[in-house]
Amino acid sequence: MSIDEQIKILQAYKNGKLIEIEVFDNGYYLWITLNSDKDYTFDFRNNNYRIKQKPKIRPYKDAKEFLEASKEHGLFIDTSPLQLSNCYNLPIYVSPDGVRFVHRAYSFSEIKKYHWQDGTPCGIVE
Repeated sequence: MSIDEQIKILQAYKNGKLIEIEVFDNGYYLWITLNSDKDYTFDFRNNNYRIKQKPKIRPYKDAKEFLEASKEHGLFIDTSPLQLSNCYNLPIYVSPDGVRFVHRAYSFSEIKKYHWQDGTPCGIVE
């Protein structure tokens, strides 16, 4: 890893971004998220690091896909900005185009920025 790449990792860590380390476990290489301990000592000589990427989320393609996800994650969706206030809402109607709550309707594209009650994004992680 070059010095510039190391600096990017350290700067991202300093700025609060999540960093992953590559580990060998049971015959497989895996990327594990580091604990956000501010005193972590990086060892670039013996370890590989990367900035954790946000998963790509695609909207549900239809009501059936949305309802299948609700069976796994529960019906309540946190529609608060940045998921800071735990503003859970129960959908009252699911249409071919999106989801209706008491306060407003969301298309499947709009709702992908929110989370199910278990913290999972409202969309398909790709």
